[in-house]
This record gives sequence, C-alpha cells and structure tokens, in this order.
Amino acid sequence: SQNGAPYFKYLFLVDNKPFLVHSSEGVLEWETSAFNRIDQDSFFDRIDDIQFIKHYQSNTFILGTENGNLYTFNKAFENFKPLKTEADPYLKEHNLTNGTVLNDGSVGLTTLAGWFVIVNKRGEWIQLLNKKADLPANYVIAAHQSPKGAIWLAMNSGIARIEFLLLTFEYPLQSVDCLPFSNRRDSKQKSSNRCDHLRT
Repeated sequence: SQNGAPYFKYLFLVDNKPFLVHSSEGVLEWETSAFNRIDQDSFFDRIDDIQFIKHYQSNTFILGTENGNLYTFNKAFENFKPLKTEADPYLKEHNLTNGTVLNDGSVGLTTLAGWFVIVNKRGEWIQLLNKKADLPANYVIAAHQSPKGAIWLAMNSGIARIEFLLLTFEYPLQSVDCLPFSNRRDSKQKSSNRCDHLRT
C-alpha cells in the first residue's frame, strides 16, 4: 500500500470459495456478488498481521502471523489451535513474512531477517537455509515448491532455486542456484559461488 492506505494482502480458497485477507478488515468471504467480513466475533478479529493462510492437512488450514505465531483451524473456521514448533522463538525474533506447505507435509516459513526455516509435521526444526546454504539474502518474501521437489524462494534481491539430494529435508542440499532481478543474462559468473552476485 501507499501512504498507509488499506489493501488486499492475498486470496485463499476453502472448498473453491474465495476468501480475501484485508490489511485492516481482516478476512472477507465471497457472498453472492461481493466480499463481506466474516463473523465479527471470529478468531480473526483477535489476531493482527496475518501473513499467510494455506491448506495444511486433510480439512485443516494453517495460518501465520507477522510475530511468528502459527495456528490451525478447520474449513468451517472453527477449532482454532496454536501450532507450536521448535522454531517459534526464531520466528518471533526474525518477523515471519510468508509460509507454504511443502510436498511432504512439512512447513516452509520465510522471514524478514532470518532466511528460510523448515519444520516437520511434528513441529521439529528440520532445516535453516541461510548463508551456509548459499542463500544470498536474509530477506525472504515467499516460497513455493514444485511437484518435482525444487523449492523456489523470492527474495528482495532475486530468486533462488533449491534442490535436495532426496525428496525429504532431512538430507543435505544438492544445489542452490540464484537469479538476480536484472535484465542481464550473465549466467557464467566469474565467482565460483553461483549466488555471490546477489549478496546483500
């Protein structure tokens, strides 16, 4: 938004019905011909700064807030429960920006100043992808995993594509490739580090 004006953050679907997260109005649902705010006494009115809502397990959804809190709820928008993980203190310190449910059911969490965190379905910390993993920037905006397993990270300085040796995050990385936000197509970098040209 500009000048602090309210804005729509993103859209998500529940049984193919669209919902919008609005910066000041909270969660809106589509009814007939317009988006309307859901129940005024809902859980959404008691939390601030929703960063993402994604389908999680079976009929369950996962929600993340900027201060690093995670919750689950069902598709009837009931049964809200905190989702505790070993990464909670780290997420609270580094500002959660987004999240995605990965192919094996793990959750990938992007941060403003703490790179990319992966926790499994039991809430255990599996991976922290940071400078040691060759990521060029600590500001990660969003993440997506392809059906073949590669994880794409959108950062403030470019895009990273991450491959694992096996389709589970308990194993070492295979490679990290980076693309700058630039019209240059200088894929042959003088540096042996494929991500050096994106370092911030």
